Amino acid sequence: MSRTILALCTVFPEPNSSAAGQHLLSLLRVFAETGDKIHIASAAQQDDSAPDLSRMGYEVHSVALNCSSFNVWVRELQPDIVFYDRFMLEEQFSWRVRENVPKAMHVLDTEDLHSLRHLRQDIIKRQAFCDVSWPALKDLHQHHHVMHHPLALREIGSILRSDLSLIISPVEMQILTHCYPIVAAQLHHCPFLLPDKDDIPTPFNERKDFVFIGNYRHAPNWDAVRVLAQHIWPEIRQQLPNAQCHIYGAYTPPKAQQLHQPHKGFHIQGYAKDALATIRQAKVQLAPLRFGAGLKGKVCEAIRCHTPIVTTDIGWEGISKTVPHVPLHSEADIQQFAAVAIELYTCENTWQHFNQIAQQELDKHFNTVQHSQALVHVVNDLFNTLPAHRSQLFLQQILTQQQHASHKYMSQWIEAKQTIAQLSASYQTPEID
Repeated sequence: MSRTILALCTVFPEPNSSAAGQHLLSLLRVFAETGDKIHIASAAQQDDSAPDLSRMGYEVHSVALNCSSFNVWVRELQPDIVFYDRFMLEEQFSWRVRENVPKAMHVLDTEDLHSLRHLRQDIIKRQAFCDVSWPALKDLHQHHHVMHHPLALREIGSILRSDLSLIISPVEMQILTHCYPIVAAQLHHCPFLLPDKDDIPTPFNERKDFVFIGNYRHAPNWDAVRVLAQHIWPEIRQQLPNAQCHIYGAYTPPKAQQLHQPHKGFHIQGYAKDALATIRQAKVQLAPLRFGAGLKGKVCEAIRCHTPIVTTDIGWEGISKTVPHVPLHSEADIQQFAAVAIELYTCENTWQHFNQIAQQELDKHFNTVQHSQALVHVVNDLFNTLPAHRSQLFLQQILTQQQHASHKYMSQWIEAKQTIAQLSASYQTPEID
């Protein structure tokens, strides 16, 4: 029996601009292939670079934030399952869904733990350039600045309210189960559902240059570009005076354009129309990520294209513990990062060996068929036993009630305020002769 699935998105998915967009569409594709009817809705405007979702077989809708028109619309749609793309969407819309479609199942696609990423970013801002030391997982519960971070309280609340949350990284599964009172049945590990790798990779001697690809709206990417331009690239260029580095990313800001220095081999190129083709042509990808969470799409894409990537412990987190990585915890690591990049760029044997290890890791942890089947199984099982599942979730019942008392009335206040503003704008004071 075909179900109606509604995906509420922060922005309409853009698979060519972000790993998050790729991941969401891959999740929805799994259910579309089982016969479910997929509706995608967002309050954002659809970007010209976004794919034609209607041509892909999805129903596309525009919805308004803080507006009761959504109540009428979702009541008419009557979705069986609602996916929320990130916890902010769950905060915004789930109480409306519960009021108007009480039997709908709520699935939160976290993408990554935003609170973990923001915490790490805060640490970076407080410390010297690279002087960062992350708490060990076994000690994480002792760090109240992690558990009680304001964003963490919101994010965990959203996870607890949802019937199921999809967690992309095994590291984040450990954090959630070790540090918070979350029922295991509310969590499901679902990594990237990757397409097939290149069957015939571009050989070493047909590639050239270094490359970085990352959406500038994602703070870790902008930080990485800045570190690369100001610290790592000068080290590489000093030893490889003819080397070139090409930086690609959607939504390139003026501050990034200021780093464009062709005479030093550093090129800000803007949006890459075909990211995979760009990566396939490069000899080495650079990704000096100092903070972040979840899985890194640029790392998985590089492995798929047989392009070695030099990145950090943050870059490899949730993907591999065995592939060599370079920490950026001290100034000395800058030179090590550059040395690894130069070795991969100049030595074909090292380049081939790195690719071999990385391919093994991808095969080991990212079996798309297995993860797709597991996802369908857990969603179907919960969907068919939803009342029994919810009866075990006492914290869900408490937080759902509290959500109605907070998000609901805040949203209604915003809506009333907007209505008054619109009426005031439309009122024309008569002119006095």
